Amino acid sequence: MNSEYGIVEIDSGANEDGRNVGEIICTSFVNHGTPLLRYRIGDLIKLSDSRCPCGRGLPVIDSIIGRMDDVIVTPRGVRVGRMDHVFKDATYLKEAKIIQESKSMIRVLVVPRQEFTEEHMSQLRLEISSRLGSEMMVDFEIVDAVPRERNGKFRSVVSMVERGQENG
Repeated sequence: MNSEYGIVEIDSGANEDGRNVGEIICTSFVNHGTPLLRYRIGDLIKLSDSRCPCGRGLPVIDSIIGRMDDVIVTPRGVRVGRMDHVFKDATYLKEAKIIQESKSMIRVLVVPRQEFTEEHMSQLRLEISSRLGSEMMVDFEIVDAVPRERNGKFRSVVSMVERGQENG
C-alpha cells in the first residue's frame, strides 16, 4: 500500500478470522476535486504478514476477500461471498437483490423482464441452493424495482444478520 497516495485503514469490526482481515477505509491525498476522507469502499482484505520488498516497510495486501455486501452466512455458519454471480447470466432479469433476513432465510427481490418464465425461477432456485445448501430457506418476491440506497445505487446482497452473531 503506497502511503504517498493516501491512508488505508483496516476496520477489524468487519473481521473474518480475528487477525489481519477487515474492511478497507481509505483517505486519498491525490483526489483534490472530490476528497475522500475515511471512505468505506466496501471491500474486505487480508493483510500479509510480510512487508513490501522495496525496502520501505510498507504494508502488503495478501488478498481481496470480496465485497462486504456479498457475504451470506448459512445456517451452519459457512460464509458465502460473491452471491451476485447468481444473476450474472440471468438476461431474463432487469435487476435482483438478495436480502438475508436471518441465519436460515434469504429473500430475493426479482425484477423480471417480459420473457421471464417459471423455468427461469427454477433455475434461480437451483443456482442459489447449489451455493447456500438446502437448509437455507429462500423466498422470492417479484417487484417493480429494487429499492435504492440514499446514493441512488443498490447493493445486490444485504445481510441483516449482525456481525459477530453469525454463529450464535
